[in-house]
Amino acid sequence: MSDIYDQLLDKLDTLGKGYPRTEKGVEMDFIKKVFSEEDARFHIKMRPGLHSAEETAEYMGILVDEAAENLERMAAKHLLFWQYMPNSTMKKYRLIPFIHGIWEFNVDQISIQDARNMGYYYPNGMGESLFDYRLPISRVIPLKPDVVKDDNILPFDDAEAIIKQQSLIVVQDCACRAVGKFGKPCSCSEDLSICMNFGDTARFLLEENVGNPRVLTTKEALDIVRANDEKGLFLQVGHSIPTTTICSCAPCHCGLLMAAKIANAGGEKHGKTTFHHWGNYKCAKDADKCINCGICAKRCPMRAMKTDDEGNVFFNRSKCMGCGLCVTQCHQDALILERKPQAELLIPEDTLGYDTFDRMAREKAAIDAQRAELG
Repeated sequence: MSDIYDQLLDKLDTLGKGYPRTEKGVEMDFIKKVFSEEDARFHIKMRPGLHSAEETAEYMGILVDEAAENLERMAAKHLLFWQYMPNSTMKKYRLIPFIHGIWEFNVDQISIQDARNMGYYYPNGMGESLFDYRLPISRVIPLKPDVVKDDNILPFDDAEAIIKQQSLIVVQDCACRAVGKFGKPCSCSEDLSICMNFGDTARFLLEENVGNPRVLTTKEALDIVRANDEKGLFLQVGHSIPTTTICSCAPCHCGLLMAAKIANAGGEKHGKTTFHHWGNYKCAKDADKCINCGICAKRCPMRAMKTDDEGNVFFNRSKCMGCGLCVTQCHQDALILERKPQAELLIPEDTLGYDTFDRMAREKAAIDAQRAELG
């Protein structure tokens, strides 16, 4: 049994941002919980990309009915993703990484032991890996357009505009908040239903009943993102055009925020530039207007704003992720987000988030090979 699951872990490490091993091996527990041996064997044989049951059967050398049965079973267990082909009822299936993918799709199965394991896994493996390359697994966007100087927000970073374009909006439970409910009492874990999804992703979540899905009206979705300022939540979107997700993230339990801090503390190395591309904006401070009230320091998720013992607020621009939480509550108008120079912007290249994950996997393999060559 252990051999097949070891092979599965190796395969998962080639998807998206990877699935690194740790000394304690806690990464194995959740995989054994959600994958049967049959699932593991089939997963290992699957190729990257989007394939129908017929195409899968052909490259595996098995009957179409056998391929379809395996694919549908694993999709029902939330171990794969599928989407309908245009103007068709035919599905094509694809592998998904552990994050974002298997972990979030199996949010209903997260137990207190899984939460404890993740508490070890992030600082000892996954956290560094999520920010260890160039492409971001998601993108931080401003709370609203007016926190960006001269309303210079990019169209694909405007949350309200994105929501208004959608014909189907499905919200599901947040895995980060699901982990948080097992820790110290926290208001963010009182409402797990916060992760919004659109298009093919929304259809999959709804039909496969992933994470207590429910359909939102446009108004309900807008109300969620508009309430973020008061709640101190920041926004992240999937790195694709059009985006398939918008998450309202709590600084206390956001897994990607934790990963960003872990990666920043780990220092520089070859090919590690994700944090610089996590958002397309940086805060600018007018020191002459600042009265050192300290509100921005309390609201900054990355602690780019910090107050010293004498009450003076210092701004470390290199830590700013461009969310705008500090700007909205600065009553002196001393803070504003500025769009980065054109050469520093990271423009999504794919039209579906899972295509971006495939691109991440190729990038990871190339950089890992370069690092090995450099020693």
